[in-house]
Amino acid sequence: MLRSFSTLLLCTAVAWPALAEEGDSRKQLLGESVSREDFGAFQRHLSRLTSPTGEADPPDAQSLVARWFQPPQYLRDPNLVPASEARLQKALARTRTLLLRNAYEQLQLEAAFAPLPNLEGVTPELRALSLKDDKGRPVAFTPNALAPIEAGRLLASGALSPDVDLQGFSKWSGTAEVVLALPAVSEPVRFEAKDVGQTTQGFTLEAWGARVQVRYTPVAGREATFLAFADNGLVLAPIKTSRLAVGERDLARQLSRQKWEDVPERLDAPDEDDAVVLTWDYSAPPARLDVFVPGAPVKRVVKLKLVSADEDTPAATLEEPAPEPRWCALDAAALSLAVRVDASRARGERFGTPVLFVRLPACDEGAFAEVRLEGLKYLTAAGEALPEVRLQEEGFQHASFSVPVSFSSALPTRSPEPVFKRLARVRGEVRVRWPRVRVVELSPKAPRADGVRATFAGKTVTLEQDSPWAERSLVPVGEAPAWVRDNPLFLGAAGQVLSGEVKPARTEGKVTRREYHFDTPPARVRWLHAAEVLPLSVPFDVTIPPPPPEPRGSGPLH
Repeated sequence: MLRSFSTLLLCTAVAWPALAEEGDSRKQLLGESVSREDFGAFQRHLSRLTSPTGEADPPDAQSLVARWFQPPQYLRDPNLVPASEARLQKALARTRTLLLRNAYEQLQLEAAFAPLPNLEGVTPELRALSLKDDKGRPVAFTPNALAPIEAGRLLASGALSPDVDLQGFSKWSGTAEVVLALPAVSEPVRFEAKDVGQTTQGFTLEAWGARVQVRYTPVAGREATFLAFADNGLVLAPIKTSRLAVGERDLARQLSRQKWEDVPERLDAPDEDDAVVLTWDYSAPPARLDVFVPGAPVKRVVKLKLVSADEDTPAATLEEPAPEPRWCALDAAALSLAVRVDASRARGERFGTPVLFVRLPACDEGAFAEVRLEGLKYLTAAGEALPEVRLQEEGFQHASFSVPVSFSSALPTRSPEPVFKRLARVRGEVRVRWPRVRVVELSPKAPRADGVRATFAGKTVTLEQDSPWAERSLVPVGEAPAWVRDNPLFLGAAGQVLSGEVKPARTEGKVTRREYHFDTPPARVRWLHAAEVLPLSVPFDVTIPPPPPEPRGSGPLH
């Protein structure tokens, strides 16, 4: 996703070596001091930065690193896509109060809206303010200029008359109107692989693949929202993003092909163009790119009740409903097609270390699936066995629906080149126990289901489960958000996840009882258990890409 960008300097992606020796020829190029010796590396950087594929021409060591496999990362926030008109009106109706705080002859006001893209960055207007003190007398109040809404939060302040008595502030009351000039919602401009070179509504698709590039001219105050979708319908998170003015991009391309002798002593980026090129790098080509273009602003009025708050009153919040989990109900055939093992090398602190990714279906059942690697053989590029290698499993990663497995040496060594770095090939078998999830929801109106019962008493819920049910109740085996992981999961009236206190379980015969206490009365309970467990074995034989050579004068490429 990309909504707006800060200025991106061309060379922030590289750490240049230390300054060359005194007397070395240097030139000021696009804001960087570049020596003759480093000019080739600088050109390759520019080539990678501006290329439609993300690779230098010819490909260099960093290009090799860019091709190392990374599992797709997904964004699961339901508020990524701008809300429709109906959803927007419903969301605005949920904000009913404007908190007042006493700040010594100043009033601080705050309200919470749903964190929708439609509201982000919109500057509200406060009007029709009717404020009365504890005795019902009008209070003069002058609002200051309001700041734009950020992450759904409205913050404002205002000046009170010096003679206002704040003694009964806790009983002040009133009403206000917040006017929001929100952009009209329109259908997205949609691009796919076949649309490269096409221009639609001012947006030109310049490149498509693991790197996607779009050229367009931004309009002040009407920032577009860009979302890339995978073929499974989920939003893809980019690995990297960048924004360059078209003139700056073209000059960088030209410079990447010139000889040192033909380059002037100083070459500055041209003045900022109106047109820009946006670039997103993904682990794999997306299925489509949706561009949400805001329409002309439409004024909407939200009527709010003024409520005084003291120092202990928490900040204004609006409970957000939890996302709906993605249960796929796969059969054995579909599961066997979806599970695979990919080999790569790690980035960051463990740069170059071999790593495997056990890729699972893009389904939330993966948070409860057991994954094991067995019968492993570790080989060098020459076929030599490496029995001293051991695994380091990192557990299920919910954002990528994968299980990373890295390697280390099982034996102490003083060698600067650990044995596991020579690992080039891994053979073995991945075994998966995949649950087919049955979801049971209990509420005050439907407190019973087969094998489980709930008693709702205000902020307390008592759950009872029969022993066969308890044996099939799902337990998470890896990383996952609460709205997937918690079992049972308690939800409030707005669909928000509730956290509370649980008392020790009591078992009588074949029935187990457990009592839960919350600050907010639960409206429903979701319970998960395995209707069936599908066992699966998938053999694999993967080759790990070779590490790149380390660049001269600096540490490993990151």
